Amino acid sequence: MQSSSSKVICEYYDPSALFPLVSKHLSEKLPLRNLHWKSPTRPLRSIDSLHVEFVPSPEQIGDGTQTPSGSANDVPTSQRPSEPATSVGKERRHQIPGLRQTPYLKLYLLRCDEGDTYKSTSRKQLRDWLKSHTPPSQSSSKPNSQENHDAFEWLILHVVLPDTAAAAQPRFSGSSSSTGNSTPPLERSSSGTRWPGRGSSTIFEKIRSDFNSSSKSAPDRVAQIRLKRDDVPPPNVPPSAASGPPISESPQEQLNAWNDLISKLKTLILLSFDQRVSQYEEDIREKDSQRSLPGWNFCTFFVLKEGLARGFESVGLVEDALVGYDELSIGLDTIVREQAEGASEGHGGSFLEHTEDLKDLLKATSEEDHPSKPINDTKKNYRELILSNNISIFDFRCYIFSRQMTLLLRLGNAQSARTQLAGIQSGPLTTKRRASFDGGANLSTFDLTSGDNHEDFVSLAELCQRSLSFLTMIARILREDMRICAESRSEPVSDAVLDNVIASWCYRLAQQVLDETAVPAVSDQGSKFAASPKKMPSSPRGSELNLPARSSSLASRRTSVADFPYNQPPPSGQVVFDRGKFNPYPPSPLAPNAPGARSGLQELAAHRAELYLIERKIVERLAGLRKWTVGWSMFDSKQSKTDSTLSDVNLDEDSEPQSESEDVEKHEDSNDSDYSSEGLSSSGLSKASSSLDDFRSAYEVLSDAAVRHYLISGRTRSAERLMGDLAVLKFDMGDYAAAATFFGRVGTVYAEQKWNQVETAMLRMHAQCLKELHRKDEYIRVLLQLLAKSAARAKSKIDLRVRLPSAAADESENPRDLYRWLDDDSINTDGVLNELVTFSDELPYDIPTPMLDYFADVVVEPFIRHFDDRDGFMFRLRFRHLLDDDLVIDQARVRLVSTSPGQNREIWVESNEPCTVKQGVTKVWLKSNVTTFGAYVVERIVLKARKISFQLEPFLKPDATTPLGLSSSTAPILTAKKSKVLCYPRNESFNTKVSLCTFIHIDKIRSVQIECESGWNDIEKLEIQVRSASAGLRLHTGEATLQKGDARMEVPKKLRPGALELKGLARDSRVKIQIPYDLESTMSEIQVRLDITYQTASGSFHYLSQSTIPIDLPLDVNVQDLFKASALFSRFSIRTPNQKPLRLLDVTLSGTDEFAVRSPPGRISPLVVFPKQPASVLYKITKRKSAKSNKKTSEPLALKVVYQCLDDQVTDTLESSFMAALRESPIEHLARLLLPVLVERVLQRVATGDADHIALKGTVPVGSYDDLKWADITENLPEPTKGDVVSWLQKWHEGNSELPLPLATAPAEDSSQTSRNIVITVAVPKIQVVQTASLKILGHEEQTGCIQPVIPVGEMLMAELSVIHTRKWGDKSSLVKESKAIESEDDPLDCMYEIDANPDIWLIGGQRRAHFSAQEDELKAFPVMLMPLRPGHLLLPTVEVRYAPARKRPQSQSSAWTAGAALDAKSSAREKEKEAQGEEGEVTCETDYQSVSETVLVVPSVKSTTIGLEKSRLNGIEAHLIGSEGSEVDTGV
Repeated sequence: MQSSSSKVICEYYDPSALFPLVSKHLSEKLPLRNLHWKSPTRPLRSIDSLHVEFVPSPEQIGDGTQTPSGSANDVPTSQRPSEPATSVGKERRHQIPGLRQTPYLKLYLLRCDEGDTYKSTSRKQLRDWLKSHTPPSQSSSKPNSQENHDAFEWLILHVVLPDTAAAAQPRFSGSSSSTGNSTPPLERSSSGTRWPGRGSSTIFEKIRSDFNSSSKSAPDRVAQIRLKRDDVPPPNVPPSAASGPPISESPQEQLNAWNDLISKLKTLILLSFDQRVSQYEEDIREKDSQRSLPGWNFCTFFVLKEGLARGFESVGLVEDALVGYDELSIGLDTIVREQAEGASEGHGGSFLEHTEDLKDLLKATSEEDHPSKPINDTKKNYRELILSNNISIFDFRCYIFSRQMTLLLRLGNAQSARTQLAGIQSGPLTTKRRASFDGGANLSTFDLTSGDNHEDFVSLAELCQRSLSFLTMIARILREDMRICAESRSEPVSDAVLDNVIASWCYRLAQQVLDETAVPAVSDQGSKFAASPKKMPSSPRGSELNLPARSSSLASRRTSVADFPYNQPPPSGQVVFDRGKFNPYPPSPLAPNAPGARSGLQELAAHRAELYLIERKIVERLAGLRKWTVGWSMFDSKQSKTDSTLSDVNLDEDSEPQSESEDVEKHEDSNDSDYSSEGLSSSGLSKASSSLDDFRSAYEVLSDAAVRHYLISGRTRSAERLMGDLAVLKFDMGDYAAAATFFGRVGTVYAEQKWNQVETAMLRMHAQCLKELHRKDEYIRVLLQLLAKSAARAKSKIDLRVRLPSAAADESENPRDLYRWLDDDSINTDGVLNELVTFSDELPYDIPTPMLDYFADVVVEPFIRHFDDRDGFMFRLRFRHLLDDDLVIDQARVRLVSTSPGQNREIWVESNEPCTVKQGVTKVWLKSNVTTFGAYVVERIVLKARKISFQLEPFLKPDATTPLGLSSSTAPILTAKKSKVLCYPRNESFNTKVSLCTFIHIDKIRSVQIECESGWNDIEKLEIQVRSASAGLRLHTGEATLQKGDARMEVPKKLRPGALELKGLARDSRVKIQIPYDLESTMSEIQVRLDITYQTASGSFHYLSQSTIPIDLPLDVNVQDLFKASALFSRFSIRTPNQKPLRLLDVTLSGTDEFAVRSPPGRISPLVVFPKQPASVLYKITKRKSAKSNKKTSEPLALKVVYQCLDDQVTDTLESSFMAALRESPIEHLARLLLPVLVERVLQRVATGDADHIALKGTVPVGSYDDLKWADITENLPEPTKGDVVSWLQKWHEGNSELPLPLATAPAEDSSQTSRNIVITVAVPKIQVVQTASLKILGHEEQTGCIQPVIPVGEMLMAELSVIHTRKWGDKSSLVKESKAIESEDDPLDCMYEIDANPDIWLIGGQRRAHFSAQEDELKAFPVMLMPLRPGHLLLPTVEVRYAPARKRPQSQSSAWTAGAALDAKSSAREKEKEAQGEEGEVTCETDYQSVSETVLVVPSVKSTTIGLEKSRLNGIEAHLIGSEGSEVDTGV
């Protein structure tokens, strides 16, 4: 049987022994590259490389043609052993095409050195050769189909030897014959001319003219190669017979000549291939159309169609060949199914009932191994058997699968396919064998590790996948054939032997596929688990794979499925826990679409892993016959023996585990005596079944290989399942370190998949391993997981009883029997809990674990209770213990966290002594010595037993959120409500109050005051830690002062910053501490946090609070000053900046040594200041006569305002009324809970708009019980107390819906009335000059009895402007400095007056603006003329007087300026000096215009008036102005 050559054959005829001379150069050009074949019925196919095998012509060997002397030893020829050396004309073709391998091209190597030789001898030889080798396409007769099946083309290669006449000729006659660097063309130019009558044609032209076809579509079949002297051995060099100098070709010309030869080889081979394919396709269509006719034979059709597939394979179109075999496989399935159904009995051919060769397998023993592969297409002459219908279904399917395997291995570029191909091409060349060249003549040039020889994982993965399906199908066929073979034998064959034979054959087939598809990218990943269990194999990196993309001859290539990320192992075998969880698989750095994730690698690894599992299953079946179990199979057998109950692992046992030898002896004693190794034809299976150790070793190796492949493929779940088998195997073998590593990896996997029974058994074995290895931390954690499983089972039973109360209450059934069907994962953990707690003492740290895994119904009762004799509170913790063993709880703790925004206070409430917890519900009282007020939530619950800390966080953030970050579930909200605890102090306990200091001086640092009440405590030592809870607030605790109280205050250096210490605070005493503060930025309120620790005879206690203090002043004060010559009038306006009214109790302005203050007559009674109605107070300030006017700085005045805020009044009213009622009620002890809530919620109502109504009416609207939402508070009280509180509050609200505000008549001196004092410093302004001006009308003094002068319109009035100034309201020395016009305090001052009036009312005559100079208290008078232009009460024009330096007045000024003209030389020098020092300074000047409110009555100027009288409708007389006549007025203008 001939195997596929995987190449095309080129037959050469070499009568002159030229092939050894050209073979070296020819081998360098092969294989043929980049061939493109287009068939009319198929898409374009691209052939990357085509191997060509050159074989000598059979007739040359038959004729005994010998090579010339000296050439036979260099490049010998070979002969096909299977083909007779007969003439081609006498050769008999087979009637079925496809059974022979015939050449695609026939090559004639011609040596013709001279033109005469060509005419006499060579031409005739060529014609004779062509006559016997004319291809069908060139024959004159119609070719038959058989000839087209073996169609071929021919080519004449003219080899020119050096030093011959042909070497002196150019290729074409038109080319230059010089020996220079001329480049003769490979083809003759069509424009060249030949002289008639002259024989100038070259030998090459004569051959082309004689043998090339004249058709334009015919290919060129003549080529020429010129050899160099170095290419020809000296014995073969002919004597020099050249008629001229030889033509020397350049390297480029030689390359062009060889490229021309290669191009013609490719063209002619594709032409013959196209003819063969066309004929095959035509015959196949014809045979397929006859399928329904009687006598149609599938075997004949198979051989015909396989010929086409082998043709595709020979030219490198392997995928087309694979498609052909797939179609044949489907056709065989159809024929077998039709014959089995009886639809067409005998149609399609007959097959043997069984395979005769299978009898040899029955004779095999365990010592006889079959080295041959079970699938091999060269084992038999399958094609002859198929053609003769002498083949079984088993052999038929094996042959088809072997051909498919060969093609897939070639597509996958597997190592075996490359080695086989290289071996065929590089065999020893002898005179009896053919010469083979395909790009390299031996293995040294066929590099198996070069960059072009990497595997295609997709094709190899497809082979493995087909092998899995083929194994399943062929095993059934093999069993049926073996049964028939066994029946035909004289000796009976047992079923066990048949099973062994089939198992061996399947095992060898799986191993064959694994060997063929082994690639470094999969086989070399990681080390075996058995050798190094601590280092798990990782996924291959892209740089390690080094697999370039493979091109395909098809237009569309197969693609791989989506890749998955590779599994990554932990850095070591040590199990790492984080918060009680173990995650051994971090995210893979190699993404599915990363460059390193090669296409098909994961599929290949996955399918290879399945093949390893098939081998492992076969080994397990053989071991099962000997009663050997391993992995979970051993666990299942033990489970069945113990009636589905796990055996206990004695963790306290110190004895050594059972030795492996004893274990082996125990298993060997239980071997089955009927076991036989007869029929095992695989040495691997024989060795695996020889002993228990060998079986375990084989099981471990196969499992290890499957795990590694699954990890590379990304199928971590499958790998973890196999790791579980390895873990149990290692545990059974006593390798606890490796077993612990595997258990640590796969334990969480079974937990996530809810395999409770498997997980429980694994936890027990894992715990035993860790105990043997003395790994305490992991041992305790595994025991915790085991106990958690037991607790979960107990919790499920409790839940079921709750859901099915009626069934549980049925007396006819036992409750244990009722739930027994759920007890499939029963766990016995007696003593494990005690072992856990005892063993935890050896650890140096605590181990936290989730509480809900071991306890249920964990509830913190939200109702606090107070102690009867000391501060603090307590509440009860209730939980259900699920485990069977008792547990001693050393300490129970609950952490409370404040729910108030901005307050991160926390309180630990804990038990004082250990308690023993039994199975069932347990209640524990937790106590705290902390006094605080506010709502808290249970943030953490801790039960500590030795070093085991059971923890629960009932209020956690939800994991699932919406895209906007909102919670998608209301469960956390409900949990928060259930975990809420309202903490409040007892009325008699320690208390503090933080507020802003009631006395504020505007120019001094402000302070906060802390008022402490000891209550019923006799405090020995009190440590106050004051902290700022606002950014930018600095509290100066080092400057704190004790304002009230008998205690002693200290600020020791040993205390922390911000700490104060008080000693000797007796019972029912109060102290008040004042602490200054400052701010870095402006803010409306500050927050102060107190952390107080105080010592009493009962122990140490803590007080926690955080207060928000508004620091904005509730009032604003504005001042307006009016200067007179002898006094200063200041008006103070007091308003409220917010929307709340303010009550003024007293306003006082205090004088100084320099200034005397006169208050308004009478005393200011309590006055309410509303937002839109400010209060105004006017004070007269005069300068004392004894005061020194040259004093640089004067002491400011002090404005003291005593006031009450509305909030303070409301708070005082509520506290007095509510506390008076509480003292007479049974719920007085809840005053510290109810009073703050009442005040806070009533003040909220005041802030919403009722402030004005409260101030006007003098009453506070309290509201009803429902208005204040007392239900939010009362729900946190226990039921007996809750009812009393609700009834009392409702009754109190009914009688106190409104409370009257107390009206204060004077500032309160006692502490019962909350009043605040603020002192504002008022500086008296400095005015350097105060001008007093008056405008007096002259000539109208005789108008007595008139309040104002009466003047007609247009009458000119004479007036006098009087101006006098004083300098006592300022510093006279500064005036000299500011003014450059005066040099001493007594010098006159340059001033200017300006009269301003509306031009439509007054006409002013004289100077409206004039400069003058006057001494202090010097009266200056200026005449002014005024004319009224409009009748009515007219105000006199305004006058403004201001300072005007002399240097600015013009030269043509009034003669009033007399002082400047008399300056002597000294004064002039001083003036120049002042001018040199700088510009004129600013002199402040105020004008007191005394005539600002004086008016004149201007009447119209009339001579006569006509008035009309008439009777009105009301029987009265009405007068009407009819007209008037004006008089002429002499204005004097």
